[in-house]
Amino acid sequence: MNSFKEIWSGDFMAEVLNAPTPVVVLFDSPECVPCEALKPMIQNVRRRFRSEVEFATVTVAECPGLAQRYGIVKLPTLGIFYEGALQDTFTPQNEHDKP
Repeated sequence: MNSFKEIWSGDFMAEVLNAPTPVVVLFDSPECVPCEALKPMIQNVRRRFRSEVEFATVTVAECPGLAQRYGIVKLPTLGIFYEGALQDTFTPQNEHDKP
């Protein structure tokens, strides 16, 4: 079950950039196996920080402009937004990325 708030290009400013708390955004794709594998781990963190941090997803195929604007080139990527700006990103390394 996906209980992440789905963010679209039109509501990104209101829901993410203007949010009063930090927002962790998972840039993903429904076909992305590593994205789906990451979601249960994020859910655990979400339960712990429910009142302090918002969690959302952006489907890159539906919002390619957002991915481009924030330099998202690999999925999954987590973006941490606060005070109207991208503060940091994290892209988990998978087996195919290892040297």
